[in-house]
Amino acid sequence: MKYFQKYFVVFILLASDIFSFSLTYAQTLAESWYMAGANPQRTSWINADISGVRGIEWYRPIEAYIDQKTQIVTAYGNIYIATAKGVIALNAETGELVWRFDTELPLGHTPTVVDGNLYIGGYDRNFYAINALTGQSVWTFSGAGAGYSVSPLVVNSTVYAGNRDGYFYALDTATGICAGNFRR
Repeated sequence: MKYFQKYFVVFILLASDIFSFSLTYAQTLAESWYMAGANPQRTSWINADISGVRGIEWYRPIEAYIDQKTQIVTAYGNIYIATAKGVIALNAETGELVWRFDTELPLGHTPTVVDGNLYIGGYDRNFYAINALTGQSVWTFSGAGAGYSVSPLVVNSTVYAGNRDGYFYALDTATGICAGNFRR
């Protein structure tokens, strides 16, 4: 089996050179990685030159557990991290704590930051909109039947998030009012 895997990978690499597949990227500005995958297309591609990165700029231990599926996101000069105890915002240049928003249960995945707000669901069945600059609650939606374990998508003033109750929720970004929930 190992023999097969080795040559299959080589075949794929050769085939990609022969057929020269063209890829389409959704560009995201270098200063922001505001959701999992950097953009709504989840391409994980940004327009940034990282050739000058030479080492560790700062180091900060975080006491709360960070799930392995969680990605950090950046916006407004901050780094946002979902943890087992809530979400924290760190200054991207210094690593200093800017604010923290505590929750009783772990947050479900990676937050999304759009138009000054951070959006994230938790295992406590709540979905939160938090001011990305101050850490103050903007609104909380608590109409789900289970916890969230997804990274939300924000498009056209609506935040979309699947839930462990089997429904997909569409929430108004300004008010948190449910625009609709759809069964999978």
